[in-house]
Amino acid sequence: MTFKKNQRKNAPRSDLKNSKRSYLGIQNKGMTYVELIVVLTIFSVISGVTIFDYKKFEHRVEIKDLASHIASKIVEAQKNAQAGRQTSNGVFTTLDSSKKPKPSYGIRFDATDDITKKSFIYFADLDNEGDYDVNVSNACSVLGDECLEKVEIYKGYRIEEIKFYDSSSPDGELCPGMIDITFKRADPNVRFESTSCGISTASEVKITTSLSTSPEIRAIISVHQSGRIQIN
Repeated sequence: MTFKKNQRKNAPRSDLKNSKRSYLGIQNKGMTYVELIVVLTIFSVISGVTIFDYKKFEHRVEIKDLASHIASKIVEAQKNAQAGRQTSNGVFTTLDSSKKPKPSYGIRFDATDDITKKSFIYFADLDNEGDYDVNVSNACSVLGDECLEKVEIYKGYRIEEIKFYDSSSPDGELCPGMIDITFKRADPNVRFESTSCGISTASEVKITTSLSTSPEIRAIISVHQSGRIQIN
């Protein structure tokens, strides 16, 4: 041990200086321009992928929220009908004098064009005919009009398509126009009506919502004739 210490003490000063310079040279060595470019490129690629994935995730969350909102409106119509709730828009009537008018509520969807696909109507079926009577003023919450609320769909989302299923169309058939889904008090079943397609005997209707710029981002609301509603 004593020998090694002495050996280090007696080492030439020039050797100590050279080794110190060599050590400091390694310590102070920075990145080259090429290395910097490579690091920045990798960082930008990773950032781009992360941002893209986040936007896609955000769209999927929003489309599910829209589907949930639509389903909740259908459920609201169902509950109001079963509870026998009256409305300030008018009095429930019926063309059949032998029957007592019953509270009836529903939702109208319209897949006719890009404008009608961006909204839907929550209405009170005042005449108990199972469909929505469009008012001339196109306003809601007006005395005598069936429209209770017009729900607008924003941020590029829309009603993509409407399909109905029955014994003759087990794989589903597109309904390119309007469809009314109504509920009446004391009747647990859903009533489907449409002037665009014959769906009165349908056992299920599926409303597909999507993002117009990315149609693959979608959600489906299924309404069964039994009154069951689910989101896929």
